[in-house]
Amino acid sequence: MLWYDHFVRTRPLNVLAHELLFATRATARFFETRGVLRATNEVAHAVLATHRRDLLVFPGGDLDVWRPYRERFRVHFAGHLGYARLAVETQTAIVPVAHAGAHETLYVITDGDELARWLGLRKLARAHIWPVHLSLPWGLGFGPLPHIPLPARFRYLFGEPIAPPAAHDERAVRVLAVEVVRRIQAMLDRLRDEG
Repeated sequence: MLWYDHFVRTRPLNVLAHELLFATRATARFFETRGVLRATNEVAHAVLATHRRDLLVFPGGDLDVWRPYRERFRVHFAGHLGYARLAVETQTAIVPVAHAGAHETLYVITDGDELARWLGLRKLARAHIWPVHLSLPWGLGFGPLPHIPLPARFRYLFGEPIAPPAAHDERAVRVLAVEVVRRIQAMLDRLRDEG
């Protein structure tokens, strides 16, 4: 909502989401009717290269969202480079954003990496995790179950745009990715220290 309040609806924000949100017909319909797009390379390129629209991506995907509570102030992109490659290929600046608070709405005990592997979720829904968490109303919950969030204060920091290197090679992609993670981690550290 803040985006649209600031830009007075003149700059539509396209949001990419993990395949897991589209795994069932009901959830796919819910997110699609709200303008959420599947996080694929083709869709991202179409938004940036063809339409030149703003794009919100979550480079860590399910791994970052469901990281354990003890790691809530650590960037966890798991080596994903697609967002940096996209920025280099389309020469689009990246605005780093740090967020604190969502991990206070429930207590993730483990991301359930081994459980996801055992259940075969990587092939089924590109899911690398099957989290185990303490949450309402379940008590002990498994997987990305909807939950009643505990009261929490959400805080955000927006960094200065990071221009991608002019070179279009893998080294440029890695250099950009390292800088993005470094800046977001510094902002997360600040959010942690400010409490």
